[in-house]
Amino acid sequence: MKVLLYAALGLFLFAYRHLDHVTRQDPIPWRIPFIEEMSSALVIGLAAPLVMRLARRTPPRWGTAWIHVPAAIGFSALLTTGFYVTRLAAFAALGMGRYDYGILWIRYFMELPMQLIVYAIICGVTIFWDHRERTALLELENLRLQLQPHFLFNTLNMISSVVYEDPKKADEMLCQLSEYLRDALARHPAQEVTLADEIATTRAYLAILEARFENGLGVEWEIEEGIGRAAAPHFLLQPLVENAVKHGLRAIRARREGAALVIAVEDEGADAAMGSGLGIGLGNTRQRLERLYGAGGRVALEPRTGCGTVVRVTIPYRVAA
Repeated sequence: MKVLLYAALGLFLFAYRHLDHVTRQDPIPWRIPFIEEMSSALVIGLAAPLVMRLARRTPPRWGTAWIHVPAAIGFSALLTTGFYVTRLAAFAALGMGRYDYGILWIRYFMELPMQLIVYAIICGVTIFWDHRERTALLELENLRLQLQPHFLFNTLNMISSVVYEDPKKADEMLCQLSEYLRDALARHPAQEVTLADEIATTRAYLAILEARFENGLGVEWEIEEGIGRAAAPHFLLQPLVENAVKHGLRAIRARREGAALVIAVEDEGADAAMGSGLGIGLGNTRQRLERLYGAGGRVALEPRTGCGTVVRVTIPYRVAA
């Protein structure tokens, strides 16, 4: 992607130079400005990561001018040298003779103002992009953290409702909750885990609920073979399952459909539940998916065959890192 970006920059600069020569009717072969501008883009592309790394480690400000002023001057000298060397090599390889860059030591001073601007632009873009990424990650983390207390309070309330009538069952539920939280915290603060890990966490959550019911919940699992390594948002299924349990959770399904991973949570509640919209858990899930995957992440509520509701999540399919 970065190679294409710098190549596009070189082509843009070449097109401007070439058209300028055409309008002036200068008898300059097009190969010369093409080599000059593409070599400029290549050298800038190779040197830019050095500036980006420095800008991240020591952001430019008045107190760090003693670092960035000499760094910018060195960057300018590096670019000018790189321009000269790559053009010499290109001219020699194409049999175009020796490249004339003028008096080299004067060229270093001539290029300095423009290269200082390039240095400043690279620093500015790096800081802006990193700030944007940090803001997006913070928003995602806030959405996830909103889900966890919501789930925890609901679970503790459920346990408190049986603690007097069946202390043994309440103790079993607390043990299951402890195991669940240990597993969930072990994966903090990852935004994505493997689908297999997310399913394991969900099974642990369902074990808490099933401890309350003598006959369990009778949930049907249908997970397509071979998709356990697919990436999925951490804490994705729990709010969907928690909502479905209120309406009679029936099935959890996951399969690959082309370039998408589709996860469905089905309940057998009244179809009127379709009109209830998205609660806190489902609403936050939708926002998380939009921020993680853009238009590729969707949550849809659909009627279930016969009776009930299906919450269908669609995200891009890719193997987790």
